[in-house]
Amino acid sequence: MSYQMMGFWERPTTKILKGHRYEIRSLSLSPCGRFLALDSFIESIRTWDIENEAEIGRCNVTKNIKSVCFSPYGKYFAFVNDWKLFYEK
Repeated sequence: MSYQMMGFWERPTTKILKGHRYEIRSLSLSPCGRFLALDSFIESIRTWDIENEAEIGRCNVTKNIKSVCFSPYGKYFAFVNDWKLFYEK
């Protein structure tokens, strides 16, 4: 796997989500285990539906994202960069 892909596996299969052009800096799995938010450093935060292996959302943000996480019930996700804390529905 290269630094531009995110892989996850469930025995006996492995699935790879392709789409990010830059290194993935942080990720968060939703509480229900179905959605994954990935931050690619200078590009965007993408949200994926793991079951369907499909990108379902993209949040174009400024660079230097430090962390991304889902809320406890999975309705929102938040991310922080060098200057501010943001959230998305």
